[in-house]
Amino acid sequence: MESVNQDGCSVTRICVHEPAGCDPSSNARCLFMSAEQKIGRNFSIELSGQSAGYIAVTFSTDDTLGGNDITYMCAADGSTVVLITATFNFGVLKATLSEMSNGKGRVDGNKIQCSFSVVLPESIIKLTNLAAALHTGSYNATSGALGTPNTAIMTNQVDFTNPNSIIINMLTSNSTTATPTTTSSYAPTLRHSLLQTLLVTLAVLGLAML
Repeated sequence: MESVNQDGCSVTRICVHEPAGCDPSSNARCLFMSAEQKIGRNFSIELSGQSAGYIAVTFSTDDTLGGNDITYMCAADGSTVVLITATFNFGVLKATLSEMSNGKGRVDGNKIQCSFSVVLPESIIKLTNLAAALHTGSYNATSGALGTPNTAIMTNQVDFTNPNSIIINMLTSNSTTATPTTTSSYAPTLRHSLLQTLLVTLAVLGLAML
């Protein structure tokens, strides 16, 4: 897997950044998400950010987080990345059966990067009117407990089928734009784990640097 970067932003995929326009391949503090539509509700997603616990993206059909909005998370468990699907309701994340596939990722200090494929739920009626929120929070690898999310980005409602959609972080009112760059690559290995205290299937990714 190549390092998460800005290649294809605003061309083949929608990209969200905080700070605006930051490059996740070179800026360790860059919180980043990209979403590339494959077909219909099938999307390839990448996340990158600084967190001692997890980084996550929530998709919402309105400008208000809540109402069991679908959330996809990458959590650090030592040197591995755990993929978790959850619902976000009134500020609380609740893990559900994992709906993420083709997962890859790595942990480098407090920097988490990952990529995965998802099929957005049918409850998301319009892909052309969708908002995304990016969060960080704590994660207890032993119990599977998810800490309260700290939301750094809440976008306007945009057309996720259009890579050139204008993305605005409503929390800072700064437009997030992309400047394509290239970077080096790293290769992960994959393992899976089941947390006994949660009704959730977690895809656990063990990563080996090349």
